[in-house]
Amino acid sequence: MNKQEIINMYFNKNIPVQDIANKFSKSRAAIYKIVKADIRYEETKNFREQKKNELVKENQNLVKKLFFDEHKKVCEIARDLNISNTLVTKIIKSDNRYENEKSRRKLESKKKNVEATKEIVNKKRQRMRSSYDSSIVSGMMLLQKQNAISMSTTRKISTTGIVTANLNHYVYDSKRQKLVFDNSCGDRPIDLPKSIKIHTCDYIPFKAYEESKV
Repeated sequence: MNKQEIINMYFNKNIPVQDIANKFSKSRAAIYKIVKADIRYEETKNFREQKKNELVKENQNLVKKLFFDEHKKVCEIARDLNISNTLVTKIIKSDNRYENEKSRRKLESKKKNVEATKEIVNKKRQRMRSSYDSSIVSGMMLLQKQNAISMSTTRKISTTGIVTANLNHYVYDSKRQKLVFDNSCGDRPIDLPKSIKIHTCDYIPFKAYEESKV
């Protein structure tokens, strides 16, 4: 630890003891021991106390207004007024409203923490619910797709099967030994054959073509 540098920082650069202690990773007591050994210490200490009191007097009304009326934080006030946190704290602690304001802020902070925790829990539940709903929707869409594929898969039906299913639209032509589409039934659907040889469907009961003309 460089004692000369510490003395220079304290007396010439006006750096607070706490900042010097932080820089050298030493305790405040260790720094004070060094600076107090200098003959300038008492004079410097008194001068700084006087300046601090002047700053307090100059800023106390504004500091109190910002803290008690506008409910700003100590660090915000110090930054806005370009003064130290320590000075702000000293001013507000001298006010008889300090303890009540401190309790109010503590309660408010606790309430905000509870609300923040609830919001986090609710968001987590919403994400889980959304994930669950998405899984269901994906499953339903997959099932729908599978069903659509299944329904769209056409089974090849034989000509005999088609005729059998629509036998009431056909008459038997004994001369040609064929089942012939009966035009009296209307226009022939494209999937129905005009005729079919009887030997390909000899098991089908049919009406004779000649009989239908009588």
